[in-house]
Amino acid sequence: MLKVENISHIEIHTDAWRQGRLAKLTSSMIFTLMGDKMLTVEAVAYIYEKVGEELTGIPAKYEVDTPDTRWGLINEPDAIKKFGQWLGVEFLVTQVLILIPGSRFGSTPDCIWVKQKYGDAYDVATGEIKCYPNYTHYIKCALCETPEQLKAVDKKLYWQVCDQMLMCGCMEGYAVLYHPDFRAGGFRVIKFRKMDMIDEFKLLAERKQLALQKFDEFRDRLLNLKNPMP
Repeated sequence: MLKVENISHIEIHTDAWRQGRLAKLTSSMIFTLMGDKMLTVEAVAYIYEKVGEELTGIPAKYEVDTPDTRWGLINEPDAIKKFGQWLGVEFLVTQVLILIPGSRFGSTPDCIWVKQKYGDAYDVATGEIKCYPNYTHYIKCALCETPEQLKAVDKKLYWQVCDQMLMCGCMEGYAVLYHPDFRAGGFRVIKFRKMDMIDEFKLLAERKQLALQKFDEFRDRLLNLKNPMP
């Protein structure tokens, strides 16, 4: 269940969104923690970046503006519309920042399907849209039928969907692949079911907890950094 208090209503790519994600471990980069072992070079580098953001108040990286990213931004709305039609729902919440108060984690699913409200929480499913312009990578992903197959060809997307589900407390999530130029096969939906992936979600939660411990360790060492006498 997604608690109402965790929905920030901060829109993606705004100054408030950038500030809200500062020093947060986010779903889009959580794959860095999911190597064969925890403390890979990639994982440590990512945690260093987040520590640096906390101690400086400045993003470690800025948004990249490339033809590929522009392609994605242009085509995502159509993909979300097609996904909603596929689900048979009229409205999807799009691209709001999810923040658990007091945590170091954040997530911005491309869309959220709100099924029903229960008190102070919603029963939801998440959707992550990928409009890969590269034919090879798009086809590799589009031909996948299961999350396990997707993991083998796009680890980043696989763990992004899993973490969005974890952050939103939902039992279902979707990876959505879209390429508008394909006359056939240009739209693929891959459904994730938490009940079929219990061990994966357990591992993800464990890795995130370990990342928090390393974050605190690295930050505290910097806060107490002392130089030798000259």
